[in-house]
Amino acid sequence: MWSITRKLMKRDSRMMVPAGIAIAISAFFIAATFLFGNMMDASVRKFVMMDAGAANYAILSESEDDRNVASLKLDEFHVDKLTGIKGVKGVRVNFSVPLVLNTRERTETHMASVVGDDPDLMPVKLASGQWPADEDQIVLSKPDAKKLGVKIGDQVKVNVDSQELELAMAQDDSQEAPGGGTGDESSGGSQEPVKADPAVLEAQRKPVMMRLVGISTADYGQFAYTGGSAVVTWKGANSLYEHFKLGDMKELEVTGPVYVSLDDKAAQDRAVTDQVKALAPAGYTLMDRKAMEDQALHQQLGNDADIPTIFLLTFGILAMFISALVIANTFQVMVARQRKTLALLRTIGARKGQIRASVITQSGILGLIASLVGTALAVGVVGVLSLFHLKLSDVEVLLDITPRAVLLPVVFGTLVTILASLGSARTATRVSPVEALRPVDTVTEKRTGRTRLVFSFLLILLGGLLAAYAVWQCILFQQNPGGKDNPSMMAQNGGSSSSIVLGLAVLGAMLIFLGVLTSARSWIPRLLGGLGRLVSLSGPSAKIATANISRNKSRVAATGTALLIGVTLVSCMAVGATSAKDTLGNTINQHYALDVEISGPDIDVTEATMRKVSKVKGVKAVEKASVNYGAMIKDGKARKDSRGEICVYSIDPQAASRVLNVDLSKQLGAAGRIILPAGLLAERGDIKDGARIDIRFERGDHAGDGDAPGKADRGESKSVDRSFIGTAAGYSGLSGLADDLYALAPASGMEGIAADNRELWVRSDGSVGPADLVADIRQVLGEKKQLAYHGGLVMKATYDQEINIMLLVMMALLAVAVIIALIGVANTLSLSVIERTRESATLRAIGMTKTQIRRSLAVEAALIALGSSLAGLVLGTLAGWLGSYVVFCVIGKVSLSVPWSIYVPILLVALVAAVLASILPARRATRTSPVAALAEE
Repeated sequence: MWSITRKLMKRDSRMMVPAGIAIAISAFFIAATFLFGNMMDASVRKFVMMDAGAANYAILSESEDDRNVASLKLDEFHVDKLTGIKGVKGVRVNFSVPLVLNTRERTETHMASVVGDDPDLMPVKLASGQWPADEDQIVLSKPDAKKLGVKIGDQVKVNVDSQELELAMAQDDSQEAPGGGTGDESSGGSQEPVKADPAVLEAQRKPVMMRLVGISTADYGQFAYTGGSAVVTWKGANSLYEHFKLGDMKELEVTGPVYVSLDDKAAQDRAVTDQVKALAPAGYTLMDRKAMEDQALHQQLGNDADIPTIFLLTFGILAMFISALVIANTFQVMVARQRKTLALLRTIGARKGQIRASVITQSGILGLIASLVGTALAVGVVGVLSLFHLKLSDVEVLLDITPRAVLLPVVFGTLVTILASLGSARTATRVSPVEALRPVDTVTEKRTGRTRLVFSFLLILLGGLLAAYAVWQCILFQQNPGGKDNPSMMAQNGGSSSSIVLGLAVLGAMLIFLGVLTSARSWIPRLLGGLGRLVSLSGPSAKIATANISRNKSRVAATGTALLIGVTLVSCMAVGATSAKDTLGNTINQHYALDVEISGPDIDVTEATMRKVSKVKGVKAVEKASVNYGAMIKDGKARKDSRGEICVYSIDPQAASRVLNVDLSKQLGAAGRIILPAGLLAERGDIKDGARIDIRFERGDHAGDGDAPGKADRGESKSVDRSFIGTAAGYSGLSGLADDLYALAPASGMEGIAADNRELWVRSDGSVGPADLVADIRQVLGEKKQLAYHGGLVMKATYDQEINIMLLVMMALLAVAVIIALIGVANTLSLSVIERTRESATLRAIGMTKTQIRRSLAVEAALIALGSSLAGLVLGTLAGWLGSYVVFCVIGKVSLSVPWSIYVPILLVALVAAVLASILPARRATRTSPVAALAEE
């Protein structure tokens, strides 16, 4: 039987190609997902252990809570003894010395955070040159060397930062004050901080000349917070300590782990690791790198480390499910083609079990080969990418092959292929030899079971009730969103019950979708038939295509279902994303009175700059505003630490009317008033509309016009008190610090008070998208300038970018399922050609041309793709609207949008791909002569 099975597979090998491609794509996706998970794991492990270099062990505190804060003296770690153990390649401890590096009138402050003689233990990589070998050699990072203007071989003057060191010494001495006090007044008396010895400070002003021998790089930006890193040897560190009179290095406090590098033999020798562990201080232990990585991952990610992999696997399983539909159709093609052979085998004595085993063996071999190909392709693609050291965002592409990455896709793909073929195997065994020898065209199509229809109806009904209940709860909530007596579940338990309503909506949508899929065999052929009747008016080819769709409803329904699933999910995501952007955009418009608010130390509010910004496409108006921070005066006093308690923006009323999205010109035109956000006043409750507000501002003499970049109008430090009448108005979102109290005042009302800061305010005309407009303004003002951007348009740009990225990722993932579904269209057409061999020959004999045959198959493919895609778009739109309404009803009015810019390409791609899929089946149908085809049947 095996030889017969092999011959059958060889004869039908071309027919297996579409199913093989489908299962290979699914296996590729699953294998790539596991490899991506391995890549993420390896990258995160490198990140969390970036300070360890290539160390394979570390001495660290036994308490996880103390590992980043506990400190001991260097002498307690017995570094000299550790380095003397046979098999120990190197030891590195963490400590830092504040250094000042000088050259060519340039100065940079660094921390000498890296000390050691073993290159494998360095947390930074050597980009060029060599590691320091002598005490007068030093390695700097590439950005810092560029800032200093030095290259390898240049001399660098090294000083200690006396002020930083003096502060550290003072803090240490104050913590060791007599009587256990800390020097704080609250502890029972005041103590002056202990100053460093002036003779010591004088010695520290004499520089040490060191030669730059190497340039380093830090993959993860470590040491950026210290201003950079300087690598020196142990001798170099000792020399610095002695020269600058920093004390004995043995008394140096070591924070964090002490990293140890063992050679391969010593790492496997329990006696060596026991020796190292014995030298660890009390309360410290020796831990290998894998254990350190696992703990660090758990601390940073908890149980969420596998979430990206699980998320991607759901799409892999979806692709495999759709592949199963394609495979089922493929084996229907094969069984139909092999019907005569199988019948003959039954006639000469083959048992049903042997027939079943033959079909299952064919599917198992197909699944195994296709899964191996897909898995090998995934490994190859990731391997090639890793050779070029590419990065996806901040994750470096690495090839890390694990058993699950290569075995699971193969096993899963093979099993799915076998399971998908069981129906065809059962069909092959149920046909009697006599019936199987009849022409294929005489095989009757069974009707859809009434039980299945009833079950589908009940699923749709239950899902509809759940969805309607969720929508009803949202309507109740929106009728009185802030009311205490709101009857909606979404207003109960502090709003936490809204997740229950969302869960009911999702469950309802899933039940409706399952009901639709279960009854697909009933309604998809009818839908396609209805479309076909409209198309059939175009000619005989369309009429034949329409008639052929109803020939095998099960197969057409399976093909349509595969495409329906993919298109439904794509359209659902697109509707959700579009509705989210529109809803959030409308909400932001209601909460932000200003489109773009630009501030920062490099702000330039000169007329020339304002003219440049006003010329940016999409800018309607640009104005400058002044910012003052004041303290609220209560009972004639202002708290000393309360400057900045209120932020007052001052602007000319006419300028405000041009740049703000709300008209406040009338309120700003009233003398002696400041305009406060009504919503913020309602939240605070301590300031009433129309009440008098006394504010103390810092006052400085105007030293210039205050419009130059980075300048504020500062002079003598004095204060001035000013009284206003507070007026509430419906605006918000002006301050970057949303929790602060802020107000608007006319420029005339702030005369005599110097501005603390200046800002540019920009209004959009709506002709350019938020992200593009903000990017254009950034480019005009200078990308590298220290400027902060706030406002409604900036928030829109941020949300739009995040939603677009998410949508792009989801579309790319779902595209796999759609591609596999389109392969299924080709399969269905192949089976149609086999079933209609006699019919096609008859049509050819009575005068139908090859072109008309090809056209009929193209129309048939287009009808399947068009009908399934339209149904998927309708279902996806309804599901997207349901989800968007339930999710966003809590923040305001929901915009239910239709992304036509995505829907039109979906339909076009489906139609074009379906027509292309009909080419090979059409070639088979037209290649056989009518005489040969009639003789075959």
